[in-house]
Amino acid sequence: MAMLSHPSKSEADRHTPFAPTQELFSLPPVQSPVEPSVSEHLNPTKTSALKVVLPAIFWKDDQTLHFIDASKPDSIRDFVSFDLSVDRIEKFYKHLWFAGLPQRARPLHYHRMLHRKIIVTERADLHLLWQDDWIFIKPLPDYIMSHVVWSTAIQENQTTFNSARGFLLSYLWLVNRESDFVVAQSEKLISSQLKWEQWRLFSTTIAPNLTLETFKDISPRYRYGELRLNRVNWIYRLCSKTRNLQRFARGYFYTYRRYTTFLQRNFAWVLTVIAYVAIMLSAMQVGLGTMQLKENKRFNRVSYGFTVFSLVLPLAILLIAALVLLFLILINFIYLLHRRKSAELSSSVKDIPLRPYAH
Repeated sequence: MAMLSHPSKSEADRHTPFAPTQELFSLPPVQSPVEPSVSEHLNPTKTSALKVVLPAIFWKDDQTLHFIDASKPDSIRDFVSFDLSVDRIEKFYKHLWFAGLPQRARPLHYHRMLHRKIIVTERADLHLLWQDDWIFIKPLPDYIMSHVVWSTAIQENQTTFNSARGFLLSYLWLVNRESDFVVAQSEKLISSQLKWEQWRLFSTTIAPNLTLETFKDISPRYRYGELRLNRVNWIYRLCSKTRNLQRFARGYFYTYRRYTTFLQRNFAWVLTVIAYVAIMLSAMQVGLGTMQLKENKRFNRVSYGFTVFSLVLPLAILLIAALVLLFLILINFIYLLHRRKSAELSSSVKDIPLRPYAH
């Protein structure tokens, strides 16, 4: 049984942004005959709060499977730290100015006005990243509105503490009107058990405690609201702290599931170029038929050069597209071999062994 450690001096300075009596969710009772003090600490007697239902398992990036035991603070701590992590994007936060403005995210009703589709993601490092007419938003987890979870799993780690405060702040941006709350519940971003009045009182309580002026104890990622995914991809490819060959090919978040999609998005401009070349060739042909330009040597040279250029250009574009496609296939094949090798060598699965399917 994991023991609850006494908070250090630095931990004592990390304050939960709401009081125990103001929590909206609480962990359900857990029987702990060996250490009743742990059980009491994890499960207050408060009955007005809704019950936190944690997932049973979660997968980490190294493909290891972890069970979540709500009776063990270490297990909750491990899950919450992973669930709220924005470490990957914090590596290049100094360059995020290229992907978005240092301002709050716009509320949910505004995204509906823009006809943006809300894509639910459980990855905090994709929260509020957008592209074209859709935006990633991570649902507000029930546990982040539990004082017990803050005191046992969040406050003990400064990075998790900063990420949790920043994530709460993002929901003050997204949901500040009842219309935003209705959108949030319709998109499954906020628990359907909550009422608007409860959220309004909760947000009124936490807002003054999030140091909005100085962003103290808030992850630097949340100094920015919405970020353009395509620009984040390029920052991730080129930043000295994150770049390598595989990341250059795949970017921060690889949105292509078929090579045809990649070609359509990245070579659509070719149609515009071909249309422009066709117009130019037609204009030159008409020009060569006129008395004024027919005998003009300079115009004839230009027409000749542009004709050769228009013949070479499509071949060059096709060659570049083929090389890019070949490069992507090679990178993805290397990535596949690497993942296969890692899966064969790694047998460290926490709490549960993986067994092959029965054929």
